[in-house]
Amino acid sequence: MKRKTPLLFLTLFCVIFADLQAAGGRLDQAFSLPPFVLRIYQYPSDDTTKTVVEVNVGIVNDALQFVKLDDNRFKAGYELTLDFLDKDGNHIAGRVSNKEFYAKTYNETNSRQKLNKDKIQFMLPPGEYSLHLDMMDLDTRKHLKREEDITVNDFSGPEIKLGSLVFLEYKSSDVDDLDYNLAKVYVHADKTIFVRFSAANVSVNDSLRIGYALKDWNGKVLRTWDEWLKPERRTLTLTRSLTEFIPESGQYTFEVTCEQAGQKVSSSDYFSVKFRPKSAWGDENDAMASMSIYGPLKYITRGREFEKIANADSLTRIQLIEEFWKKRDPSPGTEVNELKDEFYTRIAFANRQFSVLATKKVGWDTDRGKIYIKFGHPDLVRTQSREIGEAPMEIWIYKDIDKRFVFRDKRGHGDYELIYQE
Repeated sequence: MKRKTPLLFLTLFCVIFADLQAAGGRLDQAFSLPPFVLRIYQYPSDDTTKTVVEVNVGIVNDALQFVKLDDNRFKAGYELTLDFLDKDGNHIAGRVSNKEFYAKTYNETNSRQKLNKDKIQFMLPPGEYSLHLDMMDLDTRKHLKREEDITVNDFSGPEIKLGSLVFLEYKSSDVDDLDYNLAKVYVHADKTIFVRFSAANVSVNDSLRIGYALKDWNGKVLRTWDEWLKPERRTLTLTRSLTEFIPESGQYTFEVTCEQAGQKVSSSDYFSVKFRPKSAWGDENDAMASMSIYGPLKYITRGREFEKIANADSLTRIQLIEEFWKKRDPSPGTEVNELKDEFYTRIAFANRQFSVLATKKVGWDTDRGKIYIKFGHPDLVRTQSREIGEAPMEIWIYKDIDKRFVFRDKRGHGDYELIYQE
């Protein structure tokens, strides 16, 4: 009797693995950067009564409305207004910045591959403030508004204090030309990962230990290393490369600890690496990797079959998974199971692209991950972030199966929820 192939497996198999690999760069680019980023960095200043507060914003082309000037030039722009208010609502400081951007092609106006950046510095006394941001698109006159409560740190006094951790990458081929990575997402293998930080109030010519730790998103320490310095001045600014310490793609937390003469202070921040494909099988001793092997099977199995796999002990589960794929091998006479390889390739892609650090949700378990695993890479990904001021939205279109899925990042932390499908 001829074995039936469910529609889902047919959908999986129709996307040829070789084609997926050949288009690898394009796939990563489709989901690369958030439409808008706001980063606030703080540094010690020469004036010990004030702190340098640096407001950085980044916005992709696709979030702006471009106007066609001629066949080879499109123009967009915004007016950015920043205001700092104290806890009583008094206006303390403010700036206005106007920016214009140009694109050579229509496709470039829809790009999400680069953040158009703006940086404005303030000198503020330590204290509690609220930052009011208003970005107005110069063509549509629509507004994007943000309000952030900020504690401006005091870098004076005898204690060692650390400024903000700032993630950097090469801006060009010039090794001395570093640029902020505001999204804290690294998607290109040729972009070395750097971090910069300042330490204030260190003792001159006294040994200073700086400890570094790299952790996964569950807080598990992956690597630690130290360096010892004898500072020549009271404030240090250091830039260090992290690339050699990154084992694979994933979400990481980086921690810096400064220790001197009985004083110890630490600071940490997270970043994401997506340019090194992670093995879909991972480490069998790692609970998350193990869950990635059998968890997504719930998308393509009947309830009882999945429950049997999920409830089995680890050794029995491995055997059941092998039997599961053996029964669905489209070419049993070969060593390769194309269907299985395609399935786990999609899981690896989903884990790289759609994992949400804020909620510690692995990519395959998100709404976008589920759809990607079931149906593969969409023929078209549209973003509706040009509606400035609204939550980012993505529309995935599959032409061959005539399906459309709409996702919205309701909470702004990168977890796009499925809100509509047809």
